[in-house]
Amino acid sequence: MPLEKDVFNFCPICGGDFKTSSDISKKCSKCGYVYFISANPCAGGIVVNESGHILLIKRKNDPYKGIWDIPAGFVDGLETFEEALKREMKEEIGIDISNYQYFKSYSGEYENKRATKYYLTAMFIIQINDETVINIGDDAGEYKFVDPENINYDEISFESTKQALRDYINSQKQ
Repeated sequence: MPLEKDVFNFCPICGGDFKTSSDISKKCSKCGYVYFISANPCAGGIVVNESGHILLIKRKNDPYKGIWDIPAGFVDGLETFEEALKREMKEEIGIDISNYQYFKSYSGEYENKRATKYYLTAMFIIQINDETVINIGDDAGEYKFVDPENINYDEISFESTKQALRDYINSQKQ
């Protein structure tokens, strides 16, 4: 599947032909507009209950339909990472969050139907009570809480999600 940057051939300003300037930009041959290729921002949460178990959701849609993941999604418009995180947690697992902390950022490639685009995820740790009721939204098919030592990484969707889970689990051992 082609990279998103390689399927844009025409300038959105004047319709002129794009010429690739570098790996990170394209320049219009007609008006000189320079389009910079950048990652799409995302927010994700490693949701941990009081027992130390991590919430995984089964993806209902492609990419990785039917594979386990963590609640996450793209930042909309002028949202901040924190606003997107709160929205995604409400949409995907039906909870309002207030106890969260920035953890790390991760990048990767996201294959949509026509092209692969880059993403950059701000990952947060979200602490919830064992009694918190999870209500799966329309992006997930089911959920489960997993002991961190029993995560099967072969069943986890994105490489960045696997790395985030490994990094979080290792940080808890120190």
